[in-house]
Amino acid sequence: MRLTWALAVVLVLKTNWGIGMMAMPYLLKESGTVAGIVLFLVSLVMITDSCLKVGAAQKALRECFSSVDKVSMEAQQVISLDLKTRLLTVSQDAATVTDTPINSEDPSPDASSHEEDGERSPNLTTYVGIMEAGVGLWAARLAMGCISLGSVGSCIAYLRFIADNVNACFGVKAWKTLAVCGALLAPSQMLRDLRNFTFVSFFGVTFGVVFITLLVIKASELSPEHVLHKVSHSTLLKLESFPIGMGIAAFSSEGVIIIWPQVAHSLHLQNMSTMKAKSVVCTSMGIFALFYVVVGCCGYLIYGDDSLAEISVNMTKGTKHAVITANEVAALAYAVTLLLTFIIVSHLLYTAYEPYAEQHISVSTGLKRYLPAIFTAIRCIFPFVCGGIAYLIPNFGAFLSLLGALMNSAVIYFLPNLLFLKVVDSSCFQRSWARFMLSYALCTALVGTYASLVKMSSKS
Repeated sequence: MRLTWALAVVLVLKTNWGIGMMAMPYLLKESGTVAGIVLFLVSLVMITDSCLKVGAAQKALRECFSSVDKVSMEAQQVISLDLKTRLLTVSQDAATVTDTPINSEDPSPDASSHEEDGERSPNLTTYVGIMEAGVGLWAARLAMGCISLGSVGSCIAYLRFIADNVNACFGVKAWKTLAVCGALLAPSQMLRDLRNFTFVSFFGVTFGVVFITLLVIKASELSPEHVLHKVSHSTLLKLESFPIGMGIAAFSSEGVIIIWPQVAHSLHLQNMSTMKAKSVVCTSMGIFALFYVVVGCCGYLIYGDDSLAEISVNMTKGTKHAVITANEVAALAYAVTLLLTFIIVSHLLYTAYEPYAEQHISVSTGLKRYLPAIFTAIRCIFPFVCGGIAYLIPNFGAFLSLLGALMNSAVIYFLPNLLFLKVVDSSCFQRSWARFMLSYALCTALVGTYASLVKMSSKS
């Protein structure tokens, strides 16, 4: 399958666009208005930079693994000493390691022979494969674990959001809503082709824009005196709860860096460092930033420090009418968006986990033939398991922050910069910036996780 530039932008945007947008006013409430906006925008710059670094590393790895015995002069200029040493070790074990062409549907004969001999080419079309080739198996396993747990956590958050908003609109008990969602989502888990998600992305973006439009209309009805009062009485920086904002900012943007290698592959790009590839990332992240900041500012102007982690619950709270209101339309439209996002995120989880499991999990010959059936069973029960956990979450905002701090910070901050330092020779400034981002990742993981656990235990 080949994606166009516009479809790629929409797919990346929708994958990144999820429940985090609903928590933007809550982020400003916890971090402070100015500090929260700055934190979110800086985090997006860091994440975009991480995407570009993964692209630069992928390019270097592709050039090297295309011919281990004789690295081209161009590759010699961008590949670090650490990677050259690792490639030399590989070349002593295998005469040639050939990467499968990106627009080839069948593995090459050389690749097949290597697999028969126990050797396999690195998979440079997935985030986990790039980490394994550039950093090592431990990094691939760390990425696999963080992506898996983070994706499961995101799906749990989606279902909790849907249940809370249906309850706020219609008074339906959460467990009933979660059961219906599980039944609706189970058939969709069998989809395996990325083409099926292109149209899902368009619908998801459309419903998201509906929500933003109605929220902006509601904010435009505020009097100038109300706006001035909210701005003048807002806290610019809240140090005591700032780590919660760090976690939510990290939670909001994991999808782009995970799906980006696959999108580049579908665009038939040989690497993710071309201008076309960079323009897809920068365009989608720019639109993403605009939408999220608008929701954050409008939501905070309307509700101030009463903003909940689900701003849509603020919008529908106490509105029991015979006719559905515009606020309820906005909330339910976004709930539909998250159902569609659940399909995309779970697809990312399956496509990352299933091939990895087949390659690295030792199974007996007799059991191996049942793996497809086992994967199918897991896909079917996954929405119901997520729904059961969603029902038990004590504090939604702290849960989002915990996911971002504990899982996403490793995927979007730590591993891409470690990969960059190990694989790509760069300027002193670039390496210093990468080391700073490594430190920031560790700080987010430690401080954000602690603050989130404290807040979840307090159930405030």
